[in-house]
This record gives sequence, structure tokens and C-alpha cells, in this order.
Amino acid sequence: MKQQVMFLLIGLGFITFNTLSFAESHNMMSSAKIKNNENTIEGVEHPECKLDSDCPSSQYRCEVIAGIGTIYPMNIEPSTFTITKGVCKLKEGNRCHVDSDCIAGLLCHANVCTSPIGQQCNGPNDTSCPSDFECVKGCGPPDSRVGESYPLRYFCQLKGYIRRCPICLAESTWIDTPLGSVPVKNLQKGMPIWTMNKAGQRISGTVIETSRTLVPPSHQMVRLVVDDGRELLASPGHPTIDERTVGDLVTNDLYDGAHVVTATRVLYGKGSTYDILPSGETGFYWANGILLESTLH
Repeated sequence: MKQQVMFLLIGLGFITFNTLSFAESHNMMSSAKIKNNENTIEGVEHPECKLDSDCPSSQYRCEVIAGIGTIYPMNIEPSTFTITKGVCKLKEGNRCHVDSDCIAGLLCHANVCTSPIGQQCNGPNDTSCPSDFECVKGCGPPDSRVGESYPLRYFCQLKGYIRRCPICLAESTWIDTPLGSVPVKNLQKGMPIWTMNKAGQRISGTVIETSRTLVPPSHQMVRLVVDDGRELLASPGHPTIDERTVGDLVTNDLYDGAHVVTATRVLYGKGSTYDILPSGETGFYWANGILLESTLH
């Protein structure tokens, strides 16, 4: 069975948006106009667009506000998605005034659109990161993976940037398997699980990783409700199948064949979050009937 994934993109949240505390550290300068053919600033211009070619220069990309059509997971078929309303935003490396000048996921740092998360590095003492970046632990690994140790992963991260972690599921989440729905916290390596292949087909796989991550009492989750009745409680940074995160979804977005009714932040109130990794090509699985990508993929 081929599953089409249709959705309304709002801002293309490829990376978790910067937090207010970091944005406030930037100098919020007034707007004017950017010259079309130069990488210098006189101010800010965000003309509406439907194609990249509608923008002032190749320094911009047409970022989606709304659109119609179908995008398939893993690009298994050509996309039929068309932008109906977009806005020109600056690509990485171009001059800017404020974060909103840049495409989603970038920050305006030192008046340049910059990704706050860079290359992988080797630990706190690694000095290979660019100026103004530091080598810090990424969103993971989890506190435990059943049956094995797992090396810490570090990344060059812009100093002062706060990354939203952890990025896993509530303990009450049910995962679709050939044996029926199973609580995520009860899944173990070797158990069967439903996943999706690159052809968009639902296939049987095997759990090859399980994880549990401790969270503080203040940890917030997103309570996602879609209009066909499905609900999910997940960390804001948990990846969707379309290069967004659960925290990027907003009311009226179209995701996994349904419209988002609400996507509100709530206190979790539990001590741990959980995730699993299915075998196969994509890392996709169904949580409370909603198709997601594993954080362990």
C-alpha cells in the first residue's frame, strides 16, 4: 500500500526555531531594503513569491507560507507540491539584520545568516569549531540503550544558542506493530514493528534500538491533536517525516493526511521519554497512529 503524505508547510521548520532568550541577545535593528545584487545591507526586504526566481537574487529562497499538493516521503515520487504563498528569505552566508531575515532554521549572527548547529566535533576540549561556536553535546544520546553502551555525540554549536532537548516520546505512547499496539516503554530489541520503506509501503520490521532519556520536572511536551481523532504527546524537537519537528506543527497544518487541530505545549510530569529505531530504510514508525521518524535514525 502506498501512502501519500500531504501537508501544508508553515515556515519549513527544518531545525528547531531559536528560543526567545537567544533571540533577545541579538541586536533587533530596524528594517529598510537589501540591494538585489550585492551581499551588503541597507535594510530588509521580504517580497512575496511562488518560486525562487521571483526573489530579488540567488541569495534568497522562496520560503513557503502556504501551498497545495503532495510530497512523498524520501522523495519516492516527484513532488506535486506548489507554493501558493511564500516569502523571500536569505540563504545561509548572506548578510542580514535579524533572525527573521533568514530562512527557517538559521539565525542572524554577526549580521550573517548562520546555522546554529554545525559539524560534528570530538568533545568539550575540541578547538576545531569556528569562531563563536563551541563543541557541545547534541540532543542525545539517550541516557540508556538496552544492552549496549553508546558514545556521546558532540557538535559545533553557536555560543548562547539553546537547543530544545530531549526529543523523544511520552511513556504513554503506543507503537503500531504486527502484534497490535504496544507501549513504547515496553518495546525491546528484536520485537516486530510496522515501518515504511522508500516505496512508501507499510512493511514489517524489527526493533533494533530502544532508548530512555531522563527529563527534568520542567520538561514540556507538545500535545498534538489532528482532526481524525489521533493524538500524540511528544517532545517539541521530535522529527516528523518531512524535515520538520513536532514543535513546528501549528493549527491547520496538514500532516499525515489530517489537519492539525491543536499543537499546544504542556508540562510532561513524568521522569523519562522514550524512542525506538525500526529496521529498514527510513526509520519511520507509527506512534498513536501518527507517522514519525525515529530520533535514533
